[in-house]
Amino acid sequence: MLASGELGRFIWIVAGTIAISVPLVLSKVRLPRHLQLELLSDNQLTPKQREFFATYDFKLKPMGYEPFITYRMSNIPGSKNLLRTYLSSVEPTRCTVQVSAAGDGPVQFSQVHFVTEFADKSRTFTTNRLNSETFDPDPGKFVLECRGLTDLAELKRRHEQFTEPYRARGPVFVDKNNFVALVKEQYEREVAHQVKRKLLRLDAVKDEYRVTVKWALRVQKNMFNPFADNFTLTKLAGALAAASLPVLVSLQQTQLHGSAQIDLGCISVLTLAYVVAGVAAGLLFGHKSFIWAFLLAYIPTLLFPSATSHTVGMSLLMAWVADLTFRMHGRRKRLV
Repeated sequence: MLASGELGRFIWIVAGTIAISVPLVLSKVRLPRHLQLELLSDNQLTPKQREFFATYDFKLKPMGYEPFITYRMSNIPGSKNLLRTYLSSVEPTRCTVQVSAAGDGPVQFSQVHFVTEFADKSRTFTTNRLNSETFDPDPGKFVLECRGLTDLAELKRRHEQFTEPYRARGPVFVDKNNFVALVKEQYEREVAHQVKRKLLRLDAVKDEYRVTVKWALRVQKNMFNPFADNFTLTKLAGALAAASLPVLVSLQQTQLHGSAQIDLGCISVLTLAYVVAGVAAGLLFGHKSFIWAFLLAYIPTLLFPSATSHTVGMSLLMAWVADLTFRMHGRRKRLV
């Protein structure tokens, strides 16, 4: 009965969060009708940004790639981003390193993708992060996801293998004369597709796109889905380790003191175990830390009721610690 009662409270929390979040998303999230790019020189980058890109300059040079252009998409509200594109003189495939963040918050993503353009305006796109789950893919964009792959040579090899069936479309080179226009054209084509899919709508008065309820609900689904956003087997192993710590401590305390003799010292030790597990979850799961930590603390109470005796409060404590850890760690690593 206790477990079902706590599960009911969690469901109410989820429902309340959705009821509050959807109207906020609808009022705040918007996209420009036409994309603007701000081209940047190395002198305009911070030392931390230059150091970040220098590591990719070094890794990509033996592969025949040289830095071509550094820029940001300057008119996307609430978004901070920084991109550097690399070109090869002997093949049409380009490489882009991208860092994106939501406003001044702790959420920051970095990714590398290889792209090959074709004469019919289609393209192959290989990335080491999960592609967007909130927008529908552009029909002319063929995506290969290699989540968590940091070996750039291997990422390029997989891109070439993935691209091979499409080469009859006629690969085209990108250069200084067509790159900016190409990026803007692709943006307008993609947002037009989202309008057709009823994920965006055009606000003609403000000359911008606004998200729809359908898109806002997708965002909420992803927020409460711990397996979305670049979940990997390494993270699964870390999750199991984090979840086991409070269970093992609870078992040890029960064996030492007996279930009827739990005192303040035992509670302190158990609380510390949840705090440590929360820190681990915060470092592992990024912006999904809160939901992951809550589930990692709560699920063992259903699977091993004799080994765990905490209430939903401990789950919320572990989730809060995880979220706090993620935010502190994220701010320290911010590049944009």
